[in-house]
Amino acid sequence: MSAKNNFLTQTTENIRAFFRLLFLYRSAETENVSIEITTYCNFTCKMCYKYAYKIGDKHISPDVFKKINSELPKNIKKISLSGLGEGLMNPNIINYLHLCREKHPKALLDFTTNGNLFSDEITEDILCSPVDMVTFSLDTISVPIPEMGHKADDKIVSNIKKFALRIKECGSGIKLRLQSIVFSKEQVDEILEFASSIGVSIVNLIRMDTPSDMMYSRLPIKKFRDIFKRSRKWGKRKKIYVISSGYHSLPMRLASHFDKICLQYHNFLYFDVDGNALPCCVLRNYSFGDIMNLSLNEIWSSIKASKFFKKQRLLCKSCDVWRHSYSH
Repeated sequence: MSAKNNFLTQTTENIRAFFRLLFLYRSAETENVSIEITTYCNFTCKMCYKYAYKIGDKHISPDVFKKINSELPKNIKKISLSGLGEGLMNPNIINYLHLCREKHPKALLDFTTNGNLFSDEITEDILCSPVDMVTFSLDTISVPIPEMGHKADDKIVSNIKKFALRIKECGSGIKLRLQSIVFSKEQVDEILEFASSIGVSIVNLIRMDTPSDMMYSRLPIKKFRDIFKRSRKWGKRKKIYVISSGYHSLPMRLASHFDKICLQYHNFLYFDVDGNALPCCVLRNYSFGDIMNLSLNEIWSSIKASKFFKKQRLLCKSCDVWRHSYSH
């Protein structure tokens, strides 16, 4: 797809999403899913919900994955093999990417990784897979950050550089995205320069969000916004798309009814390793249904899913991942 057509398609999708949210209705079918293929992780990050909620280690079963994949709509737009775990710890991840592509040739496929497990073999496997984008969670290169962030790790930085180089060498169309929690201007500047040096397409700047019983001090909201706006301007000059779910333009603020509804849920579902369809990775006990017992259409059109969309403010009052302002 040409850059012009891609821009027009994205603009059309944004307009559709805006009016959906503004008038409080969801897409006719699920358009965007995250499938949690594992809850195993080789890191123990203090800010992660996996450890706050004491989520055990488990891989999704092949039967559950195949059932989810078979139920996804024909025109599904995005499939992300990501969740509360390190995707590369599931030995079936490459096979799962191929299964998704066979069933959904037009969907954008991606997964998120901390980059620690990359090897020459894994790199080549990923390059030969149908994945469209790989997201690396990277909070710093060398600038000191608080203990709850992903610490600087020379091995991870080297792995990311090597992977980016191999993408260029083999002419792969895989896009790279960096995902970073914002702690300081200096830390973000370092991440942006690193992104520019290796050919990253997107940098996602995340606001620290923690469970209510694991409160850490966060940047003042004004400081976060200043850092993001400055970074976005830098990104335009470098042709890197700098985004954040925690910063809303005026149209986005209108669409969210000024932080009363989540900007994600209107077309999104999250499947945990057991096949439960959830609003997101955090609301682990709020299942709309089990994919092994219900069709996706039954889950998406269920009374419980519909009620959640209308009453989400009550259930999500402590979460501000997709809000313009802090909720706590």
